[in-house]
Order: sequence, then C-alpha cells, then structure tokens
Amino acid sequence: MRHHQTARGRSPPPRVPLPQAQRAHARKRALSRYGLELTDELHTLLVQRIQEGEAVLVREHPRKYRSGAPGGRCFVYELVWEGKKMHVVYDEQTKCIVTFLFVDPTMYLYEMCGY
Repeated sequence: MRHHQTARGRSPPPRVPLPQAQRAHARKRALSRYGLELTDELHTLLVQRIQEGEAVLVREHPRKYRSGAPGGRCFVYELVWEGKKMHVVYDEQTKCIVTFLFVDPTMYLYEMCGY
C-alpha cells in the first residue's frame, strides 16, 4: 500500500484550500469565543474594515498561523462588532481572518476549564 492511499486502496480526499480552511477555523472560534455567527458576508465586512484602516492594529502574530507562502504575514487587529470588542488574526497573503482571540488573555483559562 502506498502512503497516499487508504487501506482499501483509494486515495484520500483532496486537501481543503487554505483560505477555506482558515475561514472554517475562524467560524468555529467566532462562535465559541464571542457567540458570533461568522457568515461569508460578515467575514467580508470585517476584512473590509481591516483593509480600510477601521480596525486597530495590535501586533504582528507569531508564525504558526501564517499561510507558509513567501511574504505571508499575520497581524492581530482589534475590531468592535455589535458593541463587542474582539481581536482577530488576519492573514495578509490570503486576505482572510484566521481566528478570533480573546481580548482578555485570562479568558483562555475559562475556555480550557470548560466554563
């Protein structure tokens, strides 16, 4: 059996394109951390706010979320949506929101403990 085949001899499904995978992850985190349903329309609106300078740049994000392509850089931005202040990681290469972060780092402890 070759490494790219399953036990039954079939090839595994093709990989999901990076922007699609990033959006799927962002949808999960938006819902779990902010109770926000991230639709395609809302994603586009938030990205526009970032690109038009309406979001506040917080910092450059570590390499682990980057697309891997040369020149791909991620940044953390602060956005306000429906009165909620939130931090998002934006990938300049794919022009996608990668994930939603808590503004208050102590909230990760609550998330890890299941509160």
